[in-house]
Amino acid sequence: MNKKIFFAVFVLLFLLCNNLDAQYFGKNKKQYNIFEWKYIESEHFDVYYNDGSKPLAEFSVIALENALLSIQSTLNYRITARIPVVVYESHNDFQQTNVINMYLSQGIGGVTELYKNRIVIPFQGSYSQLRHVLHHELVHAVINDMFYGGTFQTAVNTGAVPIPLWINEGFAEYESLGGMDVETDMYMRNLTISESLPKLNRISGYNAYRVGQTFFYFLEKQYGKGKITELMNKLKLFKSLEVAFRNSFGMGIEDFSDFWEMEIKKWYFPDIAIYKTPKEFASVLTNHEKDNCYYYSSPAISPNGEKMAFISDRDGGIFSVFTAKVENYNERTFAPKRLVSSARQLDFEQLNVLTPSISWTPDNKKVVISAKSGGEDAIFMIDEATRNYDRILLGMKSITSVNCSPDGKYIAFIGIKNCQSDIFIYDIESKKLTQLTNDAYTETYPVWSPNSQSIYFISDRDGELTNNNSAEKIKI
Repeated sequence: MNKKIFFAVFVLLFLLCNNLDAQYFGKNKKQYNIFEWKYIESEHFDVYYNDGSKPLAEFSVIALENALLSIQSTLNYRITARIPVVVYESHNDFQQTNVINMYLSQGIGGVTELYKNRIVIPFQGSYSQLRHVLHHELVHAVINDMFYGGTFQTAVNTGAVPIPLWINEGFAEYESLGGMDVETDMYMRNLTISESLPKLNRISGYNAYRVGQTFFYFLEKQYGKGKITELMNKLKLFKSLEVAFRNSFGMGIEDFSDFWEMEIKKWYFPDIAIYKTPKEFASVLTNHEKDNCYYYSSPAISPNGEKMAFISDRDGGIFSVFTAKVENYNERTFAPKRLVSSARQLDFEQLNVLTPSISWTPDNKKVVISAKSGGEDAIFMIDEATRNYDRILLGMKSITSVNCSPDGKYIAFIGIKNCQSDIFIYDIESKKLTQLTNDAYTETYPVWSPNSQSIYFISDRDGELTNNNSAEKIKI
């Protein structure tokens, strides 16, 4: 009975926090679109999609069924009920969902809720990322079914106790990424070398994802993948992480944490002699501890080299665009000026901080950036001196990686249209929009050549170089 009460209070507090979060000023869930829902059935899933985004649903069904095979094999468990999945065409659409009551900030790329064990996820331009996030969220859905019976009611009735966040999120990342990935490896190297590696029973926040993922990768390398299956099933059986660790490893979590920490240090400490720290080859301009913030991103030097624009949360925790003179490259003389803040203007709601890009016009007077504006994204051209800005609405639900051409005539950017991300070019004078690529491959970070005649970009198209839109056709 005590376990039932504990779990009920835990979940009710969680739901209450979500409700409060949804009521914060400027974070109300405004409905911009009328969705016409349809769905596709597969053996284990009902995938819901808005009319016009059927390709996303078809891709999701295949990705989910493949992911389920892997998850069920690792856990040695078979789900007992069908899982509903809701796929949105963009993050702006995703923010309007009423499946989840909480406000869904840009950092939330998908949600699995316990009440009905439903997955809700947005498409953000990359099918590779979509596959990863579907797999990640499906891990949570399978865990919900395995540990809690698949719904809030059965969880309370069975007296289930919530498993630690780092176990839940760490296993989801490990499973969906197939072990370790480059980004997590870099993160763990920095965390370990800087002596910031947390104890296993003290992992919290973002570390739950990266450190938790590394923990399961470590288990696979140290003991074999079967040890992961054993640990997760014993955690389900004993409902205690301490007991599960003692039965799986012959030691409690504190002793195992000391053992794990030493092994991880053996992985990364040799790298100290190989790599240089940024302070060894560059000048430091900011200090997040002194500035009482966490985030500095997307530095963009003006064409004349005198100023820099960047994104930071140093403005009271609100993401804002700042500019600063970069002369002398000295932290003590670095004095940023806030240009514009998200969540404080009606038409400048949220910066695309996960896919950021800042550009300058060639006359060094304006900063170009994209941001959420209502139910879509817009391009903003901000006057650096007056802070006034022009808003360019193009009817696109997602606009990222804006880049102004060196001659000042065009803006290249990545836009999501018809369930795919492509490169678009906006003619500033004529206000004409041209689609440069038109395929399902992912394009990111377009950069102009010095003569404004070519664009370089990153893509997952491998050897597929077919392109019917030549420079002559788009007149640049």
